[in-house]
Amino acid sequence: MFLRSLFGQDLSGLSDEELLAAARGRRRERFCDEIFRRYHVEVYGLCLYLLREASLSQDLTLQIFAKAFTELSGAEVSQLRPWLLALTRNTCLNHLKQAKKRQQARQDWQARTGEQNMLYAENRALETFSLLQEPGDDDRLHALLATLPAEQRRCLELFYWEGLSYREIAARTGFAEKQVKSYLQNGKRQLRQRWEASPPHKPNR
Repeated sequence: MFLRSLFGQDLSGLSDEELLAAARGRRRERFCDEIFRRYHVEVYGLCLYLLREASLSQDLTLQIFAKAFTELSGAEVSQLRPWLLALTRNTCLNHLKQAKKRQQARQDWQARTGEQNMLYAENRALETFSLLQEPGDDDRLHALLATLPAEQRRCLELFYWEGLSYREIAARTGFAEKQVKSYLQNGKRQLRQRWEASPPHKPNR
């Protein structure tokens, strides 16, 4: 009888309790529309405050009301406005949390990809360098490598011959990643300088 008397009438005068009860019935579309009309500005405002992005806030506002109307029939809701705002806050915070996870995953992927690309380029450079050697120059390369400072030599061996990344070398040696990069750069420069300054050994004929 209560619901029947409401059809065709203006719903703006209903209390939240009456509107909540009506929105749980079978013919609930008008009452859900009234809930949206009554609270969409407040829900959007809270979304905008938490997210600081208008377009995203508009999208989430629609999602929040869709979720609210789905949950109304089964949720224990005694006060409509506090429940709706709590749902809004939780939805926004969850979105921010997931966005932060996605951003961190993207940064980790970019870091790994960048390091792998650098490792590939470095190894290709050494491979090209090795192909230009004359027979017997492999011994010469290792002999010159032995003249480098121990830290540079160790990092070069792990980087080129074992194919480890900066991070893996740091874990293996105890050096900081910045130190590893420095040892590799300085070691490569000194090794090339010594290679160019050292005449190749010519076998006796």
